[in-house]
Amino acid sequence: MNKPIYKFFIFTVFISLTAISLTYVSSYILGKKMNQEAKTYHMISDEIQQLHQTYALCTGLLLTNATPQNIASCSLLKQQLSKKVLDLKEQCPYINFYITYVR
Repeated sequence: MNKPIYKFFIFTVFISLTAISLTYVSSYILGKKMNQEAKTYHMISDEIQQLHQTYALCTGLLLTNATPQNIASCSLLKQQLSKKVLDLKEQCPYINFYITYVR
């Protein structure tokens, strides 16, 4: 075999093994961190789901009876919902990374 082709082959094998190793290690670390965040993620996402359903009911109420009190209640729910979504992104960065970029 030619010496340049042999060197290229060895180099390619080395780079491939290095890339496979780094991919395995990074996916292992990401999976481990995601498992640690899973309980928090599910609790916050359940709260977000409840707030979202309550907000949907509130907007339906606004369509039928738009009083200042109902408008204030809906805006408060919307603020709470936005805050919970930000909390979810801050408290579960690895799951958020997976959902945003990997999935």
